[in-house]
Amino acid sequence: MRYPIKNGPRSSHSQVIDFLSNGSGRQLLDVGCAQGDQMIAARSRGWVVTGIEPDSIDANFAKEAGFNIYNETVENALIKIDQKFDAILLADVLEHLQYPEEVLKR
Repeated sequence: MRYPIKNGPRSSHSQVIDFLSNGSGRQLLDVGCAQGDQMIAARSRGWVVTGIEPDSIDANFAKEAGFNIYNETVENALIKIDQKFDAILLADVLEHLQYPEEVLKR
């Protein structure tokens, strides 16, 4: 697994999922979702999750887990997505973007 989820109670991944709390059917966009591990955790808490993942191998893992995945860069995906989300997850992503402020504006 290229980017495994960090499960410890103080890990950034666990803290993000705890922060999201119960989704109760609300919509979540996971940008840079990798294989979908955090998406699975969010779905188990009631979130309806869509992902963006540029790596095709990782994107296929997430698709096989039953998620709607945009297999492209966040910049390109955001142009195509017309859906509204209740929360957008950018965990360990912004620091890898060339123009993070532009992504945040979108």
